Amino acid sequence: MELRELICLLTPEEERSSLEELIGDFEEEEPESFFDRYPELVNGYDSAQTFAEEIRDRVVTLGTVLIWYLAERGLLMVVDWDGEEEENLLASYVNYRLESLGADFTVDTEEFYPWAEEEGLEAEDGSLVWSLLQEVDRQLRNQGFRLLGFDTFCEPDSIYLGVLPEGLADTFLRAGVTDVDIAAPEDL
Repeated sequence: MELRELICLLTPEEERSSLEELIGDFEEEEPESFFDRYPELVNGYDSAQTFAEEIRDRVVTLGTVLIWYLAERGLLMVVDWDGEEEENLLASYVNYRLESLGADFTVDTEEFYPWAEEEGLEAEDGSLVWSLLQEVDRQLRNQGFRLLGFDTFCEPDSIYLGVLPEGLADTFLRAGVTDVDIAAPEDL
């Protein structure tokens, strides 16, 4: 299964035509035109020229742009390996996604932070975030959901996270796409 097909599985039905348009524009337009047309997706770039160079060098791929698209719509969350901007931000996002998926439970990370402090987990070395992802995924798995990480390779200090029903998560993990690394928290 191609990444574009997987992304369609995550995209609400009413947004799929705009997703298909985005894919077509990325594949058919010059990178500078794409940059001008989709400023909300490429806001990390200060110029169309820099963006175009990264596309031509295959630093930015269709997979990267699709992940940005999902994050821009709140379907994925970006987390830096050096920690959350504030405690419980990840849990808030996960609970928002669970509600939108119709789940009747929430994750709770209130006890995680005192435990992490006792264990000496550090935000700076990534151990705090990695352990937090493990804990959230454990809670999700107990209820038939998974937390997946999407790595675009062009943002080395960040990971994009998504909440998926377990069956769909398994489909993503088995897909073997090449321009985005998809992994469960234990493999990040």
